[in-house]
Amino acid sequence: MEALKKSNPSDQFLILSQIAMKRLSILFLGVFYFIQLIGANAQSELDESSLNAFIQDTTGVYTIDTGLSLYNLFGDDEGLLLALGNMFYSNNDQGNARWFYERAAFFNPSSAIAVNNIDVIRQELLEIKEEPFLLNEFKKNLYFLLPVNGWAILALFFATLGACLFYGKRKGILTKRWPLLGNLIVLVLCLLIAFGKAAYLAESDRYVVLIAQSELRESPEVQSSVVASLRSGNLVFKKDQIGGWLKVEMTNGTAGWLESNRLKAIR
Repeated sequence: MEALKKSNPSDQFLILSQIAMKRLSILFLGVFYFIQLIGANAQSELDESSLNAFIQDTTGVYTIDTGLSLYNLFGDDEGLLLALGNMFYSNNDQGNARWFYERAAFFNPSSAIAVNNIDVIRQELLEIKEEPFLLNEFKKNLYFLLPVNGWAILALFFATLGACLFYGKRKGILTKRWPLLGNLIVLVLCLLIAFGKAAYLAESDRYVVLIAQSELRESPEVQSSVVASLRSGNLVFKKDQIGGWLKVEMTNGTAGWLESNRLKAIR
């Protein structure tokens, strides 16, 4: 019969050392990630306070570059968009000012400040006010009754509720049919609005002219005849594109071709 092998003290010490090293590594990683988390939260709070300070600044301490850095960090915050628009407008850059105001109105059509500031620039440029379709305006306001993905979340809720009602109907718990039909109608409406909002956010034919004295031409060629001269801040609507040229239409109905590097899409 084979004798049992006994581990010597050196082997035991090696095993205990390996276990201790593993535990220390786990502890070190835990402390490291905890410090990283604290640092990230502190940085987030610092960035948030910088954003609020920039938006509320009335002394002119902050620069446009600071605002653009915050924009790269926070994205389409309405207060930030309006503040940046005001800064560009103060620097007589109507093109970028108009773009930020239009961007704010794009994500919040009921923003009174954005709409008012757009009207101010439009009047300065002697630009004819566009006449939007009432149905389109109604849809835009409907899309933004709920924030961000609110309609999609609401659709998910009614889909879950519908599944529960259907199960109750199959089991005989639910005797009437109208709750199921009513839920289905609301679900379809929420889905239509959610998809409509997604399409609205994904595509836009609205562009702002950023470069002064941009010439609208008859064809996508530099040598072609000039149809009209656009100013920085003018709004145009994209109709077609060929290479680096866009076929656009002004708010007064005048159409022509413009080099795409002179424009910036609102979306």
